[in-house]
Amino acid sequence: MLNRSKSSFSREDQIGFAILMILYTIQGIAQGYFGRTINVLFIEKGAHSSDLGTLSFALMPYSFKFLIAPFMDTYYNKKMGKRKTYIIPMQYLFSIICFILSFSLSDEIKERKTKSVLFFGVLTNIIMAVQDVAVDGWALSIMSRENLAYGALSQTIGLTLGIILAFNVFIPLNSIDFCNQYIFSSPQQSPFITNENFWIWTGIVSFCLTLLIHIFIKENQNENEEITSMVEIIKTLKFFVINPNLRQLVLITITSGLTLAPITAIADTILLQRGFPKETITNITTALIPVQIITSIVVSKLCKQRFEMKLRLWAYIISYLNCAFLFWVVNRFYKETNYQETLYYTTIAFVVMTITFYANFLAHGSYSNRICDQSIGGTFLTTLAAISNFGQLSSITISLYINEYVSWEKMSILALVTTPIYFIWYQKQLKELSNKSAEHFSMKNMKRE
Repeated sequence: MLNRSKSSFSREDQIGFAILMILYTIQGIAQGYFGRTINVLFIEKGAHSSDLGTLSFALMPYSFKFLIAPFMDTYYNKKMGKRKTYIIPMQYLFSIICFILSFSLSDEIKERKTKSVLFFGVLTNIIMAVQDVAVDGWALSIMSRENLAYGALSQTIGLTLGIILAFNVFIPLNSIDFCNQYIFSSPQQSPFITNENFWIWTGIVSFCLTLLIHIFIKENQNENEEITSMVEIIKTLKFFVINPNLRQLVLITITSGLTLAPITAIADTILLQRGFPKETITNITTALIPVQIITSIVVSKLCKQRFEMKLRLWAYIISYLNCAFLFWVVNRFYKETNYQETLYYTTIAFVVMTITFYANFLAHGSYSNRICDQSIGGTFLTTLAAISNFGQLSSITISLYINEYVSWEKMSILALVTTPIYFIWYQKQLKELSNKSAEHFSMKNMKRE
């Protein structure tokens, strides 16, 4: 049992922080592999854009996790604990899936069996989505009240670390050319990391860590924790349709990512398809991690001044200009194959893209917290997060499917031409929403004032 001491960050909090970070890291591995790495591996095998569009559905379970939260709040083993009832079985299941993947995934990728890989991706992320709901809830009780903010920090660090392991580390060490040049003393036929040994070791480590948590970590029950019933979920979903202010917010949340998605979502995919080294892409994304951290800190301070919608507006404008620049960069590489210049310009474009993405993402989260209806607090925020996640994933999926029939150049030009038209409407919506208070989004207020 984790007993609380009076120190500001007690040993119990440190253990709780470590446990949360481990569990979020495992989530990050699944997200990083099936959200990024699998695309690179399929592109190497000559996959079409429609194949990548199909694979993008692997992360969709996270968009619907709010639907299972009421069931998990209601049905659990009291002896084991509300959160461990689901965390422990899901972790064991994930370990089993890892061993299955180690034996079958390489062949499925070699033969470009998109549906089979998608099945494993969806299954893995359903398990991780259930685990995510439980871990988010456990963060409220495993950390002391004065250190609850560290729960969000553990999530950020854990997910980032998991994605780094599954993408930024896996891709170069899975490359024979990279390993022969930088790792092996003499040329080898197999890379340092293969799908087989990656998933075997992931499964072993996951199983051992789960066993330790299962045996040695007891769950503290949070008696004051909000419990959402299925009836409340249905009422909340209805509320998002009835309340005109929420309809407005949902609409811009879903559509804002669609306009520039052909460039922001799949420019790296186009570069890879045209021969840009996959190791270079992973190195660029690794170098962007400090940019993410700095942007998060700066944006958090700006959002405290209720600057959210202005921030989103400027992020959109800068993103548009950056997309025009990135479109030029990708086409320049395709026509002239100038690697050094493309590397330099691509890095600049990706830095700007990272800043605008996190500025928009954090501003949206800050605004959601500010206008949240406290009577349905957890459900309100979870639903908005799910809608945002769905908007991001659907924009990628739609762009990849369209790219199967329309060239990337035509898609990008169309996006750059039509975005200013969309912007006229978009900035008007942001201006209206910026003047709304939390009362406008309350279940008690169904009319726009």
